[in-house]
Amino acid sequence: MTDDTVLPGLRASIIVPTGGRRRLVERLLDGLSRQTADPTTFEAIVISDGATDGTVELVEGYQSVFPLVCLARPHRGRSAARNAGIAAARGDVLLMLDDDMEPVPGWLESHLVAHGAALRRCVLGAVPVRDEPDASPLEQWIKRNFEEHGEKLAEPGYALTLADFYSGNTSIRRAVLDEVGGFDEDFSLLYGNEDVELFGRLRAAGVEVTFSAEARAIQEYHKTFRDFARDARDTGRTAVLLARKHPELGPELVHFRGGRGVWRRVNGVLLWLARRSEAVPRLVVALESLVARLVPARRMPGFYWRASNFYFWLGVDDKQQGGEPVLRR
Repeated sequence: MTDDTVLPGLRASIIVPTGGRRRLVERLLDGLSRQTADPTTFEAIVISDGATDGTVELVEGYQSVFPLVCLARPHRGRSAARNAGIAAARGDVLLMLDDDMEPVPGWLESHLVAHGAALRRCVLGAVPVRDEPDASPLEQWIKRNFEEHGEKLAEPGYALTLADFYSGNTSIRRAVLDEVGGFDEDFSLLYGNEDVELFGRLRAAGVEVTFSAEARAIQEYHKTFRDFARDARDTGRTAVLLARKHPELGPELVHFRGGRGVWRRVNGVLLWLARRSEAVPRLVVALESLVARLVPARRMPGFYWRASNFYFWLGVDDKQQGGEPVLRR
């Protein structure tokens, strides 16, 4: 680990929050060590959000060619961890990188090139999912989704929407982030919408948001269907928080999480049952492996989309019961 001497050529700060995924953090740091950018021009700040798996010890002992700092903090969520990293950063351009990302060698230079001379720009880098020969049907579906999403974002003239934004591989000038404010720490769940909330503020402030296919960081996606369901439910819960804070964004949230026709009615029945018994969402999780064995692979994307939609609205119901609804199907 290098010391914290301020270097005159320092230009970029890479901020990595982690809840404790030691192997992935090491892979990320190895990726930063292979950057084509001059290592004296960037620093990395890893924020341990309550990690207890040796991540802190790994970072503190890592022999980096670039300035590397580890901030160990009690668990408060990804937004608070990022804000701590932002406060400690010394670079002009701040890069947010999730701990499951492995930046390709030209990643940092591609981000900086995408900014150019623009002072009010936020750049999203590509986040393709790593090829895994033993990937589950769910992981294969997630991989295809990211591929299709990246292709859409790379289309000439494409204007990013609320549903397109993510912060796992994103860069922005410090002055712009200071202007709009950092990440909202009220979004403290493991997953969901702190990045979308930031996009809403960036857009309202007139900040240009662009995509760079060259600024690639390859993500490792290993999640069970139970994890997937939890993430979708948390996204619904935080969508309610987002709509209450920013009512103008509510219609867009419903648009990209809606449902039509027969599924809309079926989902309504499932949600009605789930409000009466938590056994219903647990049953859907339990059924996934059976469905994957019985249903042709080409039909599984439909199942996963509907399951995601069900758990999203279940999360919405979790937060809207007993109060005035801000999101309606």
